[in-house]
Amino acid sequence: MEEQKRYLKEESSRERGLLHLWRGYCSSVTPERVLLSRPVLQAALGISHGILLAEGGLVYSFGDLTWRQGLRVPPTYPLLESVLSGQCVSSVAAGSFHCGAVTQEGAVYMWGENSSGQCGLSERGLVPDPSLVGMVDSETVPPQIIRILEVTCGEQHTLALSAQHEVWAWGSGCQLGLVNSVFPVWRPQKVEHLAGRHVVQVACGGYHSLAVVRHFPGQDSQFTRLTATEKCDQCNQLLFSVVDKEDRVIINDSHYCPLGIELADSKPGSCSRSRQASPARQASPARHASPSRQPSTLTSRLPPQPTDDTTVESSLSCSLPENYTGALVMKHTLALTGRFAAAASASPSTSSLCVPAAGLCEARSGPVMAYRKTNQEVRLCTEEDSFQGKKCSSLTDILLEEITERNRRHSLPPLLSHASPELPGRRTARSRPNVPRKEEVVESLPSLNTEVWSWGRGQEGQLGHGDQLPRLQPFCIESLNREEVVKVAAGTHHSLALTAQCQVFSWGSNRSGQLGHMNSPTTMPQKAKMSEGLRVFDLAAGQSHSVFLADGDCSQPILFYSGQQVSMSSFTEVNRSVCPVLQRSTGQYMGYISSVYGGGQSCLAQADLNVMGFISALHELAAADRKFYCRLRDVKKRVSVCTVLGTTSTLLFQSLASSYSRLCHLTGQHSVSLTAFLRTDRDVKGLVILKQANTFLDLYQEYCGSVGNFLVMGGFQALMKPSCFGKKLEVLRQLSESSEDKVPPFDLLVALFYSPIQHVREYGRLLLKLATCFDVSTVEYLRLQEGCSRYEALSLSLRRKRKEAETTNQFWRTYSGKTTDVLRKPQRRLVYESSNKSLTLQNAGRFSVNWFILFNDALIHAQFSSHHVYFLATLWVEPITDITASSNLYGIKVTTPEESFTLLASSAQEKAKWLRAINQAVEAVLTGEGNGPGVPAVSRTAFYVFYKDLRLKDASYSGRWLSGKPHGKCSSVVTTVFVSCACSYGDCIMPNKLLNKSDLYRGHWRDGKMHGFGTYKYATGQVYEGSFHENIRQGHGMLSSGKLIGSSSSVFVGQWLQDKKMGYGVLDDITRGEKYMGLWVDDQRQGSGVVVTQFGLYYEGTFSNNKMMGTGLLVSDDDTAFEGEFSDDWTPNGQVR
Repeated sequence: MEEQKRYLKEESSRERGLLHLWRGYCSSVTPERVLLSRPVLQAALGISHGILLAEGGLVYSFGDLTWRQGLRVPPTYPLLESVLSGQCVSSVAAGSFHCGAVTQEGAVYMWGENSSGQCGLSERGLVPDPSLVGMVDSETVPPQIIRILEVTCGEQHTLALSAQHEVWAWGSGCQLGLVNSVFPVWRPQKVEHLAGRHVVQVACGGYHSLAVVRHFPGQDSQFTRLTATEKCDQCNQLLFSVVDKEDRVIINDSHYCPLGIELADSKPGSCSRSRQASPARQASPARHASPSRQPSTLTSRLPPQPTDDTTVESSLSCSLPENYTGALVMKHTLALTGRFAAAASASPSTSSLCVPAAGLCEARSGPVMAYRKTNQEVRLCTEEDSFQGKKCSSLTDILLEEITERNRRHSLPPLLSHASPELPGRRTARSRPNVPRKEEVVESLPSLNTEVWSWGRGQEGQLGHGDQLPRLQPFCIESLNREEVVKVAAGTHHSLALTAQCQVFSWGSNRSGQLGHMNSPTTMPQKAKMSEGLRVFDLAAGQSHSVFLADGDCSQPILFYSGQQVSMSSFTEVNRSVCPVLQRSTGQYMGYISSVYGGGQSCLAQADLNVMGFISALHELAAADRKFYCRLRDVKKRVSVCTVLGTTSTLLFQSLASSYSRLCHLTGQHSVSLTAFLRTDRDVKGLVILKQANTFLDLYQEYCGSVGNFLVMGGFQALMKPSCFGKKLEVLRQLSESSEDKVPPFDLLVALFYSPIQHVREYGRLLLKLATCFDVSTVEYLRLQEGCSRYEALSLSLRRKRKEAETTNQFWRTYSGKTTDVLRKPQRRLVYESSNKSLTLQNAGRFSVNWFILFNDALIHAQFSSHHVYFLATLWVEPITDITASSNLYGIKVTTPEESFTLLASSAQEKAKWLRAINQAVEAVLTGEGNGPGVPAVSRTAFYVFYKDLRLKDASYSGRWLSGKPHGKCSSVVTTVFVSCACSYGDCIMPNKLLNKSDLYRGHWRDGKMHGFGTYKYATGQVYEGSFHENIRQGHGMLSSGKLIGSSSSVFVGQWLQDKKMGYGVLDDITRGEKYMGLWVDDQRQGSGVVVTQFGLYYEGTFSNNKMMGTGLLVSDDDTAFEGEFSDDWTPNGQVR
């Protein structure tokens, strides 16, 4: 009693990790506090016991602990499992009568009932204390120890999820999913049917198992078409098959024939173990029968069975109606066609495995089974000798290995279908598909692209495949493939699945109403009947009940119960609840519930007290994200794509839909992660919206931009056509949640697509609310305050961008110019315009029309049907201050790369408005920020294509600018910038349309012109290197044709004036074989000069009009000389010496 009082005193000071236990449901139920001195992190319930994981990695047990030695009555308070002290346990699990724990290092400890091998410890009926289970992968070379993330326990089996996201199993029954002929399975074995898949969660029911598997779309990419083949000879249903690209392999993808199963003498609907040989084995033909023989029964086509009575065999049995006859062909069978089938028939050991009716061989569905019809039951006998030396391989693996050895064929894809695993075998490393979906924005968040797989007994429909048949190996529940299942729970005979959209699917036994609905059939997943507006974020399943934790309109989570109701006086079953009902006594007494657990007839809730508002703020953040995601999904589901949009609007709508899908997916991932965050240590520094803030901010900006672009281009007007939303006004009102009847449909549609950006402000508000729970000097406060500021700033920015888009759309709807189609661009936003004649052109004609429109990227000057575009990146404006006041003119000087002009404002106020608007727009283009002071940089870097200057027409300039003119180093590509106030250096490319090439200048510039020393490479191949003056060659320079070193090079070195040779210069003309050294005038030799030829001739004299003319001296290579008058080049008039 004193110790219990001490526990109560310690409990009163605790604020988190509180536990409340109750049994069943009735209006007067009062949950009982589970007393523990430490906060509880996780719990698990069995039939009559429970396991608690407390802070510090300590494990406690409570309830009926029958396996403990010397403990005859249940303890009054939880008992510490001292063996696990110091092991740093990270998770716990409870089966019907056994327990499990996983440490942070990945080790597994089991204890409790072990008669069926469920503890993984051989030859021990009871395991009183936690004992280490050997997790070793013997298939790897060398064998490797497997690190486990979590375990889950059932009645007679245990499943473990490894760090490689593979499933390991031990215990007894078909719920293991193993191809094994001996039970119990004392050592953990890998579930090969899930090998190569990314399993994220496993759950154990009484005699069935569930798994959530991440789906990678790339797994199905090798198949090209779905074709209908012949009908099944047994059930007369069509067989739908997937064909590979080479038409060599056909995999049955949807058929499960339920006929021809014979029941054993065991209890109907059960999977039992038999240690006697099946009569079907004794009736089998000889192993080496002739391949050409055509037996009439299925058993005659199966491999022969050993007749040794001492062989330990296994049989699985299940209940079916009497009229079920024929053969059981498990789902995803393999049809061998073409050369593949021929190779199979060439070998006796291979041909004996073929089924006669449809030519099918069993693939990945377990061992070969022989069947015998009786009046009531059918026995499924496991073939054993086909698996000698390989206990964990399916029949298809053996079949394909034999064919590969004989025919060296490697045409089978690694994954035969979306429901077939890759082929197992001896390996050092297993390949795994890793093709993330494009919507997966943050890979560290939980994936929503999931599948649910089930296996084990199915007599209550708990497998969810639409029948009551057992599954020996995991099979995908196809109806849940696109439901975004994030968690599964398994009761004794029913199953639950929770989706990211806060919906619950349930199937299996519904005798006590534990499914939460009355829909039929219960063998297929059906939605639980929850009240509108409730969003379930956690669930648990017990023996004949289900527990749901949901968000509602109230501030605290709401607990719902569905299933068997009991009398609190005697704990006897009194009635049932067919739909979830509110657990009325879960108000302030429990606090804020974060998790629920179920087991046996009991329920357990983990809650926290709301200290300083921290817990309530966390729950509010998670609930807000769940509600937001459900709304996004609802809009995505109900908004259909319009097919009457134009080409531009269609592309923009596709971009909008893509951004919306990524935003929706990210929100769903975040909402799931927040639900898991509530069950961890809740370190706010680990919040995803803080750690991955850039991802959220960028995606919201991208989405807002996509909506704005679609709005500006008139996309929403097109959506209002009758073929789209014109006749769906009520749907729009429902989706937009508008209560006003007079709101125009267009405004409703725009508001609907802009509604997601309102959630950014909600993020900022909730982060600020969390920050107030910490001291201002803590790291948590600073991180939360910083995050709040960023989201608030983004919210303001997005609202401003929405207003800009709406204003621009309204402008284009009223714009009367003829150039709308040319000027209207998706990213272009209106800043200011002069339709009220607030700005005009100086010296404009009396009847001229000048309309100036300032956009976020350009200043447009529109005149009737023509327009001029001045891009803001190269625009420079400044006020004119030298105009006399008496003229009453308010001038603005505008400088562009190719011209300058003056604009006149109507008043001083308009002048100030235009100057500020233009300067802010220019600054926004240069800096990317729209809230600057409106003082753009005088020197900047920009790109421009000349179009007015004939010499520079179509030339592109990318580099430095000064006051609206090129000034600095520039190039068509990004280069190092060098700026000099006196002389700047840069590159410029100027296209030559005649030669389809470009001229290149590299050198000094002044006032946007080539000035100073530079190199000009012409499209013709000539190269000039020398001085320039205002875009022309002037001064000393060298002009070469072709390369300086080459047979076709000609070089001139000398003086230039007005782009012509002028003064002294040297011309080395290779084409004429001579060199001239002398004076030049207007590109011609004029005056004194010297010519030397390659033939040894030397001339020194005067030149006129580019020819030898006048007095001169000519010397030949043999020293013969002529001195006299020359005319018309090389024509002498005089004496020879």
